[in-house]
Amino acid sequence: MNDGILILNPETDEIVDSNPRATAILGYSRSELRATSPCEDLHAGDPSAFREFIDRVYEEGRAQIPELSCIRKDGTTITVEVSASVLDEGRASQIVFSIRDITERRAHERLVEEQRSELAELNRITRTLYETAQAVVQATDREGLEAEICRRLAASDDYRFAWIGVQEDDDSVVPRAYCDEGKSYLERVRVTVDQTPTGRGPTGRALKTDSVVT
Repeated sequence: MNDGILILNPETDEIVDSNPRATAILGYSRSELRATSPCEDLHAGDPSAFREFIDRVYEEGRAQIPELSCIRKDGTTITVEVSASVLDEGRASQIVFSIRDITERRAHERLVEEQRSELAELNRITRTLYETAQAVVQATDREGLEAEICRRLAASDDYRFAWIGVQEDDDSVVPRAYCDEGKSYLERVRVTVDQTPTGRGPTGRALKTDSVVT
């Protein structure tokens, strides 16, 4: 079988028997598995989830869990999909487990989800840039343009607020345009373009290096 099979006695926390696929998945020999504690050795990372699953199997006669962490002999953690059932009426204390290693599948699914999130973020940023470009096209004066850019950036999901500052002769940076959300912040902060702590933030470094700073 492609799935590992384990027969457990949960009351004594013992593995009664196993098939060759189970030994391949878990990295133990058959005799080693019989000496292994399922709760303390195989599921030590999340024993409560394992115990809850065992209770559900007893209550319902059979149950499935789509994702359960399992520790191999070499200490690595894998993700397994498990289905289990009470073996039979005469041996109600024993449960047969069918386990499938889905570590690679879950890793692939997480990668796809991360890529979707990144794409969604890029789409939001692209939309924000497009709307900002539209504001540039429609602007009639610099003051109105800067205020509109701050408003549009703050309205997107990617920024809490935006402001535009100008460097003065004394190396201080004075806000020239900002959205309402940034007003309280700008009233408290002091930004400069020098070697003092107030000049080492992203704004001061961007003005000193004439480059984008995050």
